[in-house]
Amino acid sequence: MPPPVPPSAARLTGRARDAFAAWFGAVEPEGGSLGGAGFSGCWIGRVRPLGGGQWFVLKSFVPDASRERAAWVHGFVRHLAGCGVAEVPVARETSRGETVVTDAGGIHWELVPFVEGVVTDAPSVPQAAAALMALARVHVAAATLPGHSPVRGPSPGMLRRRAQAAELIARPWGSRVVRTVTDASAAVLARRDLACDVVESPAGRSALRILAAWPVEHVPLQVVLRDIWSDHVIYAADFGERVAGIVDVHASGVDTPAADIARLAGSWRSVHGSRTADPALAWARALTAYESVRPLEPTERRLVASLHAAGVLCGLDNWFRWTLEEGRTFPNPAAVLSRIDRLLADMPAAVERLSGS
Repeated sequence: MPPPVPPSAARLTGRARDAFAAWFGAVEPEGGSLGGAGFSGCWIGRVRPLGGGQWFVLKSFVPDASRERAAWVHGFVRHLAGCGVAEVPVARETSRGETVVTDAGGIHWELVPFVEGVVTDAPSVPQAAAALMALARVHVAAATLPGHSPVRGPSPGMLRRRAQAAELIARPWGSRVVRTVTDASAAVLARRDLACDVVESPAGRSALRILAAWPVEHVPLQVVLRDIWSDHVIYAADFGERVAGIVDVHASGVDTPAADIARLAGSWRSVHGSRTADPALAWARALTAYESVRPLEPTERRLVASLHAAGVLCGLDNWFRWTLEEGRTFPNPAAVLSRIDRLLADMPAAVERLSGS
């Protein structure tokens, strides 16, 4: 969930420059711009020391993140590296041996090497397989993180989705009050009307009832990435099949590895080379590649497509709540609409998947 709105762009630009000084002193931002805020409220930009040298990514943690949380994330990444997972960039230490720099306003910052390469939401079958094999290696390494041994229990992500479905049944989108109608919110409101037509259909109502009563199955739980999607997987610069980097791991926490698989595979618009439009079948070869590294239990395997379908409905619910009911604003309204449109396009198949489960 996006945290509170961060300080203004001007203030954060100054803070970013001050934070970078803890590593190298003066900063040379890419294209003269130090970066901007993403969906989560983090500030991010590509920078290097003044005068040249290696490029880095300077990024803040969400405004309400504690320093302890930031340090835990960096410790987790160091553990992955120690286990041979080279795809997740390790945060650089300052001259004082710290990886977390806290500015005067209490915002925490990190500096990680920039990963050269390309991203795609339409990978080839070999690229999709490579991505899930890399993810499987992350999961295998994460399972040995000290203090976080795997346990069994219900998926926290699925429990949240169950609760959201119950709330959506009790308070349908069409009955909710829109805080303020602006040009941006009017565009979202039009999309909510389209979504209402789907969830209020017999199949839509059935899907919500099934999701709200989803059986609580115990699956392996461990530290996973929780926010792994197509933009966070970087392939080698020649657009080859090698995964050069997996980035943005600030959301890491405990859930089922199936949740990561569902989020990543569900973010692919298509898998080139697949002969079917059924996501579960389109992902089949990539899942086989994942299981060559980390076999899935039958319960995990069943959860993958269901978690993706539930995530589509709950993702729309999140965006409608944030933008219409809570009145949150985001730096790039067009990107918000694009994200909503993608979820809307996936919605009929998600309803069919849940109602037919």
